[in-house]
Amino acid sequence: MQVALIRLLILAGAGSLGAVTRHGIHTVARQVARTHVPMGTLAINVVGAFAIGIVLGWPGGAHSTLRTVLASGFLGGFTTFSSLAYGSVALLRAGRTLDGLLYPLGSLALGSLALGVLAVGLGDLTGAWVRRQTSPPAPPRAGEGSTDLTHNVEESAVR
Repeated sequence: MQVALIRLLILAGAGSLGAVTRHGIHTVARQVARTHVPMGTLAINVVGAFAIGIVLGWPGGAHSTLRTVLASGFLGGFTTFSSLAYGSVALLRAGRTLDGLLYPLGSLALGSLALGVLAVGLGDLTGAWVRRQTSPPAPPRAGEGSTDLTHNVEESAVR
């Protein structure tokens, strides 16, 4: 029981280090690239996919606990894209070519694109709704509107 808890804590620590590393790379890439395109995310996904290929494809001698800590822990915190890429390669290696090609396409099309965009959009709408519910109304800006409530209502209806 105690050994399992220690392994779990090590795995969690490795995941935390992966997440902190991802944040650092993303921050530096944003400053270096000077673009609104998330180049850090692209770099993280490619590096993570390459790294998980090394970790899980390393011949024989690597200990399974070390592989778990590196692949599921550090790289899991660093990027989930690496797991997707490795899953596809594992299917291809097993001779399941169609599955190996469809798995990443389906995961990206359904997971990342459709459901991801939908989830972010719904989260954004929910956050805006909560903000409106918890924030006091903003006072009118200088020169906007009138102190006459009837005039403000009519002016809003015209807009």
